[in-house]
Amino acid sequence: MKNKNQRQLLLAAAGAGLVVAGWLLHGLWDYAFAPKPAAPGAGGNRVSAAAGPARDAKYNLRALGRIEPAGKLLDLCGVPGDRLAQLLVKELQEVKAGQELAVFDSRPLREMEWQAAKSQREEAEQRLEAELKVADERIAAAQLAVQKADAGGLALQAEGIKAGVLEKSRAHAEKTFLLMTEVGDVRVIAPHERNAQELAFQKADAEWQAAKKLLEKGQHEWQLAKAAAAADLRAAEAARQQVQSAIPIASLMQKEKLAKAMLDRAAITAPCDGVVLKTLLRPGESAGPQPVIQMADLNEMIVVAEVYEGEVKKLAKGLAAVVHSPAFREPYDKQGMPGEVTHIGQVVGRAGARSLDPLAAADRRVVEVRVKLKPEAARAAAQFVQMQAEVYFAAGGEPAVP
Repeated sequence: MKNKNQRQLLLAAAGAGLVVAGWLLHGLWDYAFAPKPAAPGAGGNRVSAAAGPARDAKYNLRALGRIEPAGKLLDLCGVPGDRLAQLLVKELQEVKAGQELAVFDSRPLREMEWQAAKSQREEAEQRLEAELKVADERIAAAQLAVQKADAGGLALQAEGIKAGVLEKSRAHAEKTFLLMTEVGDVRVIAPHERNAQELAFQKADAEWQAAKKLLEKGQHEWQLAKAAAAADLRAAEAARQQVQSAIPIASLMQKEKLAKAMLDRAAITAPCDGVVLKTLLRPGESAGPQPVIQMADLNEMIVVAEVYEGEVKKLAKGLAAVVHSPAFREPYDKQGMPGEVTHIGQVVGRAGARSLDPLAAADRRVVEVRVKLKPEAARAAAQFVQMQAEVYFAAGGEPAVP
């Protein structure tokens, strides 16, 4: 019984070995004897015997590529750890820029935080407006006090004029009294007249001295009033500046902006017009590093071809190209999707596309070349986002047909 099982295992192993050997021989036969319209490059970008471009000698350079939206595939993510509350769109649904696509559990809390920050900012602005109004009134009152103090100088001018008149009156009385004193003859000036003039002089002198003292006092008080009014004005202006610095409107505005940004992150909105291609999260699940929604603008489609570094020199912008895949529907399954080269990269890297040919080089160094599909072909290619396809270039210099 044991020998019988061993024989069965040996037969099975031998059969598997024959299958693998046949597959390898078939691949070697195809590689050795398949038609080659153009000399293959060192990277294996040779044209195969497939239908379509292989029959047209002008498409003499082949490369693998992937179909992409011209605006790239957009990964829309949420805040890690936030739980998805609502998914507002379905796959293949068309959306407009700014349309809300998904809402997270944190949105009500973020809404409250934003409203609170907004209210704080509005209340602070109202308080600042009121306090600035009071401060402006104080400044106006201080300015009036300064003007009033300046007006006090006019009164002092009047007092100075009055003191000058009294000084002249005193000098006249003194001069008259001295003249009467020098005339000693009582027959000319009676004693009571001289005494009366002496009293008049003393009165004029007293009035002048009093006016002079009053003028000096007024000048001193005027200087103090001016200084006090100026100090009050400076204090009122400083108080206004203090009010502006004590109420932090700028920081409250930044706090409100931060709260609004956090509120916006509690939902996902479409960054542009496009189509929802895939939803990767369900309501109740928590967001992580992976995207929640994948979308793209499918109006313009391109193919990113990986051309071997040694054959990039054969290409130029505007050259015709055609894209083939067995997945295409009629008529593109036979004639391919036409396009033209719009961009040739300048960075050399490892190939991302994988050929089904077991003998193809796996460590090719390639350059990315973008082929823009014609509008009608782009509409048909919109359902094949990120699909691998074969790209054939008219590397002999044939321009793309408009």
